[in-house]
Amino acid sequence: MKRLFILLLGFLFSTSTFAQNDSRDFNGYRWYDDGITFIYPLSVADDAVSRFTPASADAPEEIRIVFEDYYFDDRGWIPTGAELNIIPISTIPADRADLLNSLIETAAHSLSLDFQTGSGMRFVVLSTSESGEVQLEYRFQGRTSDDFYIVNAEFPITTDRLEVDRIADIQALDELAETDFSPGLAVLDILIGSLSVRPPQAMFQTAQTNGQIDYAGVTFDYDSSLAYRIEADSFAVIEGAEAENTMYGAAPGYMRFSFVGYPTTGTIQSPELRVMPVSQFPDTDQPYGTRLLELQTLLAVHPELSSSAASGSENPLPILPLINAAQTIVSQPQYIRFSNGEGLRYITYYSQSAEPVAANDLFYTFVGISDDGQSVVTGVFPLFAGFLPHGRTLYEIADYEHFMMNYQTYLDGLLIQIDVMDGRAYMPQIPLLDAVISSISVK
Repeated sequence: MKRLFILLLGFLFSTSTFAQNDSRDFNGYRWYDDGITFIYPLSVADDAVSRFTPASADAPEEIRIVFEDYYFDDRGWIPTGAELNIIPISTIPADRADLLNSLIETAAHSLSLDFQTGSGMRFVVLSTSESGEVQLEYRFQGRTSDDFYIVNAEFPITTDRLEVDRIADIQALDELAETDFSPGLAVLDILIGSLSVRPPQAMFQTAQTNGQIDYAGVTFDYDSSLAYRIEADSFAVIEGAEAENTMYGAAPGYMRFSFVGYPTTGTIQSPELRVMPVSQFPDTDQPYGTRLLELQTLLAVHPELSSSAASGSENPLPILPLINAAQTIVSQPQYIRFSNGEGLRYITYYSQSAEPVAANDLFYTFVGISDDGQSVVTGVFPLFAGFLPHGRTLYEIADYEHFMMNYQTYLDGLLIQIDVMDGRAYMPQIPLLDAVISSISVK
């Protein structure tokens, strides 16, 4: 059945109805670059945005993908109402077994449906909105073949063949053709059928690791407050024709350790460690090659490190992976040894424009090289600085032109404030992150 459905998918999306410019790919969420992928027609939604909710004592972890500007009935485009939910089974509390077996029996148009990495059932149900309005919904419930994830989907639909609020028997819906609904059931089936949900190469639950990771020659320790799970993935080198289509050209492959359940979120960074083979870095005519040379030179010469605040600094401290923004703040930089290597860490802020720095804009970064010169080790961890304004403050500035003209003065004052702040004033505390870095060993 799956093979037939894939063929149907390819055919329908190759027709003029679903031409390439009338559909969009959804790739990735949060830590996984390609963990979730699917195709959705722009006739259904204008955009799809993922939102991550960490696990709690009474609720599982959830990746919620909201379809924005979902087209529904004669009300036109509405902001929400359609969503796809992906739940790791390992995070479901013991008393929430209902999440594993919640198929609705009183449903119309039930159909067994495969997606790229699993299978489930789709059906049509009558539901009641928060406002008490009766509405029709297309729903899908399934799980991946590896039993890692539950997949649920809800899409409001309508029909002009029946008055929904007067439907007394679900059989009346079953008597309608699939094409009597809008969006058509087949269109939504195709969306679900294109879904792929892939787990990381390895997952380590904090409760089982005792704060220690040993995977593929990389070991490190971490405090349980930094994650309830560590996930490991490997990514291939970028070179040749693929490199020509990227912002930074050729780039090395890497192993990534993601900290799931990290206590705060940043505006541009996710919490992770990376290990990159030096042999895979390009020559110095490429940005990644240039940055490697800068790092090697800095660690060989060991110049004195100092804090700085300069929008668009001409001599930024090395950072990997590369960021499409300017290094604006460097605070408390210092060299730091790990088990078999050395690097530098600092608190930093990157920006593409002159704007105020909010509490979740700063991040901790580390970049170093193993003693044998074979591996680059990097770390990026968002910080919450409670002593800075919370939320985005750009639009609260009455005279932005005046602020922009005095931006350097603002940065100088901000740097003084950050520089004198004790590392324990951040969430998470800087000593916890230094301890992670110091414990790293790369074989």
